Amino acid sequence: MKEKQKSRLFYGYIVAAAGFWVWFIGFGIYGTFSVFFVPVSTDFGWTRADTALASSLGGLMMGALALIMGWLTDRLGPRFVVTFFGSFFGIAFLLLSRTTEWWQFILSHALISAIGISTASVPIMATISRWFIKKRGLISGLVQSGVGVGGFIICPLTGWLITGYGWRTAYAVLGLIGLAGVVVSGLFLRRDPSDMDLQPDGTGDGIAIPTKTLVACQTRNFRGCILKPSKSSHTGETFSAIPPARISLITRLMDHHVIDLLFLKSTLNRAKAARTSPPSKPKYMGLKNSSPNSERLSQKTTISRPRKTAKMTITARIRSNQWMERI
Repeated sequence: MKEKQKSRLFYGYIVAAAGFWVWFIGFGIYGTFSVFFVPVSTDFGWTRADTALASSLGGLMMGALALIMGWLTDRLGPRFVVTFFGSFFGIAFLLLSRTTEWWQFILSHALISAIGISTASVPIMATISRWFIKKRGLISGLVQSGVGVGGFIICPLTGWLITGYGWRTAYAVLGLIGLAGVVVSGLFLRRDPSDMDLQPDGTGDGIAIPTKTLVACQTRNFRGCILKPSKSSHTGETFSAIPPARISLITRLMDHHVIDLLFLKSTLNRAKAARTSPPSKPKYMGLKNSSPNSERLSQKTTISRPRKTAKMTITARIRSNQWMERI
């Protein structure tokens, strides 16, 4: 009963909800710049160009910082990146509520706020792509819908706060909401389902296959060794018996969408064709039988090639066995 209760709610949906909340708060609050534009520029007497420069520089910095946040996500994980760097977003709006100079407004909105909002795009979507395979498009769309929902709710709320309490109070309230919302949501993020002994989409037999192993299984050497027939099948005329252990492993990999049915069929057909067709003679360009030296050279070349191929085959089989032990 406990196992059934645990399987009812897949933790990937909690990760998706946290991502939606980050997009909802982050982009919803970041889009309120147009609501603050008139009261802030009027209060300080700035021109439209001076005030709009903060938004232009903020967009440029957000695009540049997205590359850095993606690299940090691979190194440190989304939980640390969103929790730590995402807090800059709320801090920026708290500083905006205390702005007295134009350079302070530019620094808070164009740099500090851009650091925080850049954690909402790449780190969140990279995490979603690890937790979902079949429903990746649907879940990604639901997470990104937080932009529209956040703008629909937070922008009118900001206008009401500015009208009733002033733009400084509105900045302070949004800063507290952004700081608490992004930090709390980031605590629910996990890098990979294998960290919690889970599978993407909540499927599988309960034995986690890490993402690195799934990537390794995509290589041609691994698949070739997995689908290689047993020694007893070399005497037959057709590609036959695969060991039962490999059949079980192939079934698991197909369930996890590592090996698809079309690839399995094409690999079996190629192996069958390779067994039935006679071996082709190697062709050596530029070698002539006019002298004894050329014959010796051709013999050396002919002997060295099978050794190299055998060495490559042994290396590939060793690597595949290591990947099989991880699974």
